[in-house]
Amino acid sequence: MPMTKQELLSINQSLSATPESIRQIIENCVAESLTRRPPSGEFAAVEVICHLRDLEREGYSLRIQKLLADEQPSLPDIDGGRLAIERDYLRQNSATALRDFATAREDTIRAISELRAEQWERSGTQEGVGPVTVTRVVEMMLEHDEGHLEELRRLCSC
Repeated sequence: MPMTKQELLSINQSLSATPESIRQIIENCVAESLTRRPPSGEFAAVEVICHLRDLEREGYSLRIQKLLADEQPSLPDIDGGRLAIERDYLRQNSATALRDFATAREDTIRAISELRAEQWERSGTQEGVGPVTVTRVVEMMLEHDEGHLEELRRLCSC
């Protein structure tokens, strides 16, 4: 079923709000908290932000592009834990990562804002997920954002 203008507006508003929500969460976070991993071994706040940035650029954006360009493409999974180690997320600057995430997110929003109704149902298969449409990828973005915003709230409430 195609996206209505109201649904698209709501999605764009939610996706657009994520970078600012992150900024608000981390602005009162003491510097040490940004790089402190919880005892559970989960990502530190800076790692979450780097993860969001890289998944936006190399995951969601590329998946949408492939779904639009190819017939029934196969979309690879992204190993966020591996990227965190390889790219040394813990030593990256949170403000720079957030700025880069915000820029990448703006590009994604611009791309989905221009989609025609039929393009929302373009489909393929995502590794580890199964069949997906452009609509489903965008829904997964929203769910992913919500999960990581909650995680950042926990990490920065110390």
